[in-house]
Amino acid sequence: IWLLLWGVLALLGGLLFGSVASGHASSDQTVGPLGGVLLYSQIVIGLLMISFAIYCLAVQSPNTILLEAGWLCLSGSVNILLSFFSMVGVGMRFNCLSIFAGLIQLAWGIREFRKYKIVSSWAPDFKATPPEQRKQVRRHIKAFLKGDEDYFQGRIKAAAKESSFLVSRRQKGYRGQLLEGVAILISKLMDNCFCFERDDAGVATYNNNVMTAIRTDQGSKKLRLGAISMLAVKSWAGVAVTEKDLWRAVKGKKVSLELLRVFLEDVNPALRITALELLKKVKKDSNAAVAATERFQDADAAVRAAALNVCNHLRAGELHEKVIPLLRDDDNRVRGAAVAYLARFPSSSAVQDLQVALQTEEDRIVCNQIDKALKACEKAIANPYTGF
Repeated sequence: IWLLLWGVLALLGGLLFGSVASGHASSDQTVGPLGGVLLYSQIVIGLLMISFAIYCLAVQSPNTILLEAGWLCLSGSVNILLSFFSMVGVGMRFNCLSIFAGLIQLAWGIREFRKYKIVSSWAPDFKATPPEQRKQVRRHIKAFLKGDEDYFQGRIKAAAKESSFLVSRRQKGYRGQLLEGVAILISKLMDNCFCFERDDAGVATYNNNVMTAIRTDQGSKKLRLGAISMLAVKSWAGVAVTEKDLWRAVKGKKVSLELLRVFLEDVNPALRITALELLKKVKKDSNAAVAATERFQDADAAVRAAALNVCNHLRAGELHEKVIPLLRDDDNRVRGAAVAYLARFPSSSAVQDLQVALQTEEDRIVCNQIDKALKACEKAIANPYTGF
């Protein structure tokens, strides 16, 4: 398609140059013999580019990229030479425009040469694959590129900063798949593909949602990952996920109870607490409170206390059998959180345990909380409709 477009532009440019040169021609201002040759060369090149573009569309071979690169470089060179040899015959403004167009064509041609260098390495596999299978793969890739990031499927999205001639540090979108030992990323325009090893991702530098200085098969790259993709890549590469990573996933409104359950089992207590706090964001899920109660027996007291507070926030009022034993916990934060839960959801079944706890509690603040909770539970005895 691009070769066809450039061919049309080259043809129109040659015809336009001839028209402008004729309008400026005089006895002492002519394009000259060499300028005339270049003029007709540009027209011929434009016609040939159009012809080869039609041929390339029919063949669809990797070699078409090389043809496009060669024709663009040839057309750009003719454009520049034509302007230099006709400075007197046509005006400076037109010549500058022609030189600029030539530089753009040269830049595009160099870009296509680089693309061919990458694509040519795929040629053996391309030739060994039957045409019908290639069509199926193309359809599969198109469907894959339309998908979103998925932690459990290992699907990621990223944007890479890339540079080319006349274009500096442009963002290009990618979709990728995490495999056992390598990640493969394909550009959304299907014009580039690169990969990086899991070991290289393990030693990369991470800052917010950016993975910097990651070594790929195309050299070092800087990737901006989606919020879920950051979690997926870090988990895959054995890099510790941070609390900020989880909070960014929430801001993207992509957090789910299934995902939070993964980090409720993390070895980092601070991350488990963050995952518990984020259960409040999925409170519409009836299993959110169940996930919190699973941390009542956590090895870290701060996590146990956070789990109780989350259940309180989620208004899970039928957990007394699991909460009452925590009145005898070794940590006063856990005991205080258990008492706060019983005060909010008073039950006649908790009165005796609260009385025992009041007699043995040494923390003055917790004692005051127990006293309030005990009064609330005693009221539940008088009013059976409030008891559990």
